[in-house]
Amino acid sequence: MQPPIAVSEHERILARNAAAARLGILPGLPDAAARALVAELRILPRKPAAERAALARLGAWAMAFSDQVSLAPPAALVLEAGRSLRLFGGAAALRGRVLEGIGALGWRARCVLAPTPGAALVLAAAGLGRAAEDADAAIIQDRAALRRALAALPVAALGFTAAELDDLQRMGLVRVGELLRLPRAGLAERFGLARLAQLERLLGERPDPRRAFVPPQRFRASLELPAEVPDAPALVFACRRLIDELGGFLFARQAGVRQLGWRLHHADLPATRLRLGSAAPARDPRHWLDLLRERLDRLTLPAPVRAISLGSEPVQPLAARDLPLLPDDPAGTAPDPVLLDRLRARLGAAAVQGLATAPDHRPERATRPCEPELPALDAPGRQRRRTPQQPLEVPPGARADRPLWLLAEPLPLALHDGRPCLDGPLDLGAGCERIDTGWWDGFAVARDYYVARSADGERLWVYRDLRGSGGWFLHGVFGAAPAG
Repeated sequence: MQPPIAVSEHERILARNAAAARLGILPGLPDAAARALVAELRILPRKPAAERAALARLGAWAMAFSDQVSLAPPAALVLEAGRSLRLFGGAAALRGRVLEGIGALGWRARCVLAPTPGAALVLAAAGLGRAAEDADAAIIQDRAALRRALAALPVAALGFTAAELDDLQRMGLVRVGELLRLPRAGLAERFGLARLAQLERLLGERPDPRRAFVPPQRFRASLELPAEVPDAPALVFACRRLIDELGGFLFARQAGVRQLGWRLHHADLPATRLRLGSAAPARDPRHWLDLLRERLDRLTLPAPVRAISLGSEPVQPLAARDLPLLPDDPAGTAPDPVLLDRLRARLGAAAVQGLATAPDHRPERATRPCEPELPALDAPGRQRRRTPQQPLEVPPGARADRPLWLLAEPLPLALHDGRPCLDGPLDLGAGCERIDTGWWDGFAVARDYYVARSADGERLWVYRDLRGSGGWFLHGVFGAAPAG
């Protein structure tokens, strides 16, 4: 059961959760009185900076519904939805999707669609559009309906100062409709041109431009937990909220990320840090949640967690995928980045690594371990397929006549009549590759390498040591013979 929690500002309760409301905690109650009423009440100070950060994250998330989003601090967003209505199936469907998504992130919201942004903000602040069922009243189709909706509001809804409200009360004006019936010249003379311009913007008689929100290159979010969590697997539910925000952020930008950094904050100890990596830039929330669950299931916390932070590396755009005329080949041999990421999350990053070439002729030093990298994921859990114009290329410096599988240590080979043997004499073919280098760093080699074939047809990579013993060694094994 959720504990009672309240937010305080200037020693008075500003907001509270449902558990605190059931116990009689009301906004405006002094903190001392609230504690006396409910001993177990947890009172948190209001954090304006955290509110601004949360609003910016929601702004980035909302770009999945519109390419024009504006912030209206302290607690509102404006979306230009006209060009999105057809995409989402109409105003009611779009509004329902927005409210459903906001609710899934753990927020409560009001959503009003109106011909002007200022009117939508005023109507939402007045209490309209609390739930998905209010669609009929919360969707204002035209300016005539907009004027009727505004006319029913009290004049205090327009943000007048206390002195202006006293003046309106002396004039007998209670509703916005009564104010709109007054001559415009008289309104301007009594309340100033700024107030008149505000009314005209609300009614759509004057342009109301808004500064477009530009999302950041990195995702950053924090979440304070209502109660401390002692077990790592139990953090999945709270982390899902941050991952869903990340998913909306990435979807709006048509982008993905390869690395996520988690910090699990404790009361008296340094934060526990986790890093999740993906072989390909990914944005699917289910993918990241699965990787996180694998890590948390094996994590022992040094202390209970009271807050969670999530940060990403700079986003990377995801290329669009060309849909084929025929279904994809189910027997495709492209590596599965989802499986690779799951293995790394379960076994550890050091257990599953990529291989990169290095500018060195010596086989032992011609490759180095690296982070696995695969083509970007442009759909949930799906790798972008290569087209004929994007062939798989051999990395620079790689040789087709060298095997990918090298033995950890070269294996000495027996000799028979001067020929190296492995379950029988080896056919050394024609020609060899001589490697004579490394005198400058203490790992000098002088070898003649041959692509040998055993009696069973197995292709082997063997060499004769030109220094020291002069013996023969098995150093690598080839896969299937190349076509042709």
